[in-house]
Amino acid sequence: MNTPAGQWLLREIIAKIQNKHYSRCDVAFDIYNDSEIQYYQVWRWGMTKKFFYGKNGEL
Repeated sequence: MNTPAGQWLLREIIAKIQNKHYSRCDVAFDIYNDSEIQYYQVWRWGMTKKFFYGKNGEL
């Protein structure tokens, strides 16, 4: 079975941390070259969201 490099690296780092616990997990997706993506928004109460803009001022 072929494991992606990022998954392998994350497992290696986590394995070396002593006394670890998880309180949250943040997941981000970078989407490029899709002009319509700027109109999609997911909103949930109690959560914050942050927008990142490029040098040209676009999302």
